[in-house]
Amino acid sequence: MEKSRKNIVKEAGVKAGRFVVFAFFLLLYGHAYSKTLRVIYFSAEPPAIVPYRAFDPDSYAVINYIFDKLVGFDYNGNPVPWLAVSWKRLDPLTTEFKLRKGVKFHNGEELTAEDVKFTIELHLDPNTKSPTRGILSSIKEVQVVDRYTFRIITHFPDGMLIYRLHMFSDVLPASYVKKVGLDEFAKAPIGTGPFKFKAIEKGKRIILEKNPDYWQAGWPKYDELIFELIPEKEWADALLQGKVDVVFNLLGKDAIRLQKFPEIKLMKKLVHIAYQVTLSNKGPLADKDIRKALNYAVNRARLLRVGDAGFGKIIPSLGKFGELGSAAEELQPYPYDPKKASEILSSKGYSKDKPLRLTALVSDLAETVFNSIKQDLAAVGVIVDAKVVPRSEWAMRIPIAKMTKGKPDWDGDIAASMVDNPIKDAAFHYFIFLHSMGPFSIMSDPEYDKKLEWAVGVVDEKEHEKRLKEVDKMIYENAYLIFTYQRELILGMRKNISVKGIVINGHMDNVLWNAEIM
Repeated sequence: MEKSRKNIVKEAGVKAGRFVVFAFFLLLYGHAYSKTLRVIYFSAEPPAIVPYRAFDPDSYAVINYIFDKLVGFDYNGNPVPWLAVSWKRLDPLTTEFKLRKGVKFHNGEELTAEDVKFTIELHLDPNTKSPTRGILSSIKEVQVVDRYTFRIITHFPDGMLIYRLHMFSDVLPASYVKKVGLDEFAKAPIGTGPFKFKAIEKGKRIILEKNPDYWQAGWPKYDELIFELIPEKEWADALLQGKVDVVFNLLGKDAIRLQKFPEIKLMKKLVHIAYQVTLSNKGPLADKDIRKALNYAVNRARLLRVGDAGFGKIIPSLGKFGELGSAAEELQPYPYDPKKASEILSSKGYSKDKPLRLTALVSDLAETVFNSIKQDLAAVGVIVDAKVVPRSEWAMRIPIAKMTKGKPDWDGDIAASMVDNPIKDAAFHYFIFLHSMGPFSIMSDPEYDKKLEWAVGVVDEKEHEKRLKEVDKMIYENAYLIFTYQRELILGMRKNISVKGIVINGHMDNVLWNAEIM
């Protein structure tokens, strides 16, 4: 039976009314459908958000979401295809790479081999003053074979090349950078990454928005990624109060407190992060015995309890457990022996009555740990005058200053911060912290430089690893640092956040771009 005109009109009116109500609901509550992930990774604005002006964890936390690198890592630090889908070594000096086709920059331009060549050459150009120049300095030239194929030729057989390209090959759009210039590009960068740069609210937050055309189809699953700038001491409370959704690098004591709350969940993993306390080798610290005395003075078991409530593992040298080329499994940590430390210092003319006085620049993320070290050193007659600054300022004064000005903006005895190894190969930390050209290094030892260069200059990975272990043992024997412990990274998040895992390097690389808000 056909419906009457009256009933048809009536049904149409009801449907129209429902549509109006639904549209009104969307207007009022549309924000509920726009998902935003708020994260804490640093307490102050990072030095840069473009790769040619950065060499620090805070900057790269943002950079890695705007840009993509040539080589990716899985959660255990093994190289995997990313922008480069394959690579093969043609000879000891030449490696050929194939690019992924169809990848677009945020402005719609397609990624090509010319962009890769431009990016690497930009870093290597002394006029750019890129902090990354040193870590890429093994590269002699980049040859474009065709639109999606290029070759990297190195100065020497480089066993570290693929690892270098994981962290330090974020590709820039060549034509666009040439058009706007480096300074303008740095204000609003464009990459191929899962998020686009949106805004920086000075002193408050950095805002990124979803790249709807990301080459990994279907990702990201949320619309905005916001880095909130909050003092480190307030991180745990910010998570608990719902001001943020995720906190990286929670302190152990905060994790213990937060695990009691059902609205919070934690994820933990031993990663390649440690508190690095580097020493100059000038003045009193030019004496290896004094550097050893500093290591005997430190109670590392207490340090681990104070710094991370026991979430971590004491390391004997610079190399960390699980790194390629670390001798951590073969060495024993310096024992806690304040008596021996005092005896060594006494033989050099120092005591509590006549203390050895040192200065230190300490990042805020290492403050708790370094205060414990200071107490131990004071007990054996070593007084440290420490200046604590945000890690972003610490990075500006040491690695960024050294790579852009030729020397750190710090002429003291000790530099302390919490730093990760983004590329698994221990040679990275052996270089940046101790080589005379290393951006984090405040020492210079020609014999050490020669040893490290020997270790890196071999293609065979087993031989490379063997040589690097010898370097780690040299670091241990010479006590180039005050050795501490390897951190268990604790990721705190609200219960509605889902992540797939923590990367062994402790970076955000594969953690948040594929996170989901439930």
